[in-house]
Amino acid sequence: MVLAVISVADTPLVHDAMELARNSSKPYLFNHAMRSWLFSVMIAEGAKATSSIPSSLAVSVILHDWD
Repeated sequence: MVLAVISVADTPLVHDAMELARNSSKPYLFNHAMRSWLFSVMIAEGAKATSSIPSSLAVSVILHDWD
């Protein structure tokens, strides 16, 4: 999947995390989580992180403010 010209993980787990965040957060908080995810992908790519699992990164960042 590509968001804001950034290639990100596209798995059922990531989609479920996005739906959970979208359905249980105010729009500003969901948008914050999505921006945070995009920044984290760019940081991981810049650091050439080899042990990072893209879907784990996605879920942890998307849900980082979820209650």
